Amino acid sequence: MKISLYSCTFSLLFLIIACNKSREIPVITPEDLVAGELALTELADEVSYIKLDNSVLLSDIKDVKRVEEGYLIRNNDGLFLFRTNGKFRNQIGKKGKGPGEYAYVDDFTVNPATGEIFLINLKKVFVYNFAGELLSSFETPDSLNFKNVVFFENRLFFPKGFGFSGLKNEWYATDLKGHVTNQKQNFVEVGELRVDYLIHPIFNDGKSLFYWNQLNDTIFCIDEKCKPAYLFAKDKFRVTENDLASEENYRNKSSWQMLSVQGTKKYLFFDYILIKDRLRVYTMFDKNKNLMYKIASSILGAETINLNDFDNGPAFVPVSTYHSDSEEFLLGWINSFQLKMLVESTEFKNSTPKFPEKKKELEQLANNLDENDNPVLMLVKLKE
Repeated sequence: MKISLYSCTFSLLFLIIACNKSREIPVITPEDLVAGELALTELADEVSYIKLDNSVLLSDIKDVKRVEEGYLIRNNDGLFLFRTNGKFRNQIGKKGKGPGEYAYVDDFTVNPATGEIFLINLKKVFVYNFAGELLSSFETPDSLNFKNVVFFENRLFFPKGFGFSGLKNEWYATDLKGHVTNQKQNFVEVGELRVDYLIHPIFNDGKSLFYWNQLNDTIFCIDEKCKPAYLFAKDKFRVTENDLASEENYRNKSSWQMLSVQGTKKYLFFDYILIKDRLRVYTMFDKNKNLMYKIASSILGAETINLNDFDNGPAFVPVSTYHSDSEEFLLGWINSFQLKMLVESTEFKNSTPKFPEKKKELEQLANNLDENDNPVLMLVKLKE
């Protein structure tokens, strides 16, 4: 995969640099972007794959997080723990309607010091250990139906995960027993909205926690002063309150809609939709160079089968990050049938990657897969 500098007409535009720096903040516009490419090998030291065994069949993956015990994977059927070698260990909690059971998993987060897993569903937080045993439970702040929860500095943060309707507070912070310790009032006033959508408006870069609201220009750092950290550019492709007030306006406007942001020390990774074009786009912003690069894009509901230059495997789409000492990693996945299709393609067979031996290893992995096997995790170690 070549990660190309993003210069599409309907680009995601940012005035995106730490606001507490003294130098003038540049505005990134389409005219300022120069066509160019950045290979995955320039971003990553290593790319590896983890085959998940079929002890529990995962029809789909909604999220994956790296923990000391392995990988926590969320799908429509619940939350599952796989070891670092891909072997299934156990389910976390149980899906059902009985005491201590959840209807589904909206989101989860982990306290790495204690191994406590905080799972949210239907205005309730369930606390489990890695053995899948229920330790406790409590109501969400103001009994709201949150879709996101994040552990940070021994607190839980609950951002408003659906669009902007009824957005009284941007987020709540609680202690680990559910008692509210802080909250941030929303000052963006909006009228009646016809369009509401699921977003993930909070992220951390391994050092600080941030939140954003697409109707506001600012990405804020969550600290005592909630100071500005980055700014969205005021471009004509932004979604406005007027767009959200009419589904027809929303569907037919050439706008971008942010879904989530991931952060590391050097980079920010954006996941958004070009609404009218029905394209889902992933980009990477280099904080040091102040440049935005395109990682991948696909028609909504479809998957890209572009190749990367590391092993000529699948284009990498990051869905989570994690840190191990000074090293930083990105996590993603690919369906087994898609990986097999890619390896069987003429483009793959005729390609010459940077590391031919890695291509052979990937080909061997794909040949040993059945198209109905569980997805394969993709792990990328970032250069220091």
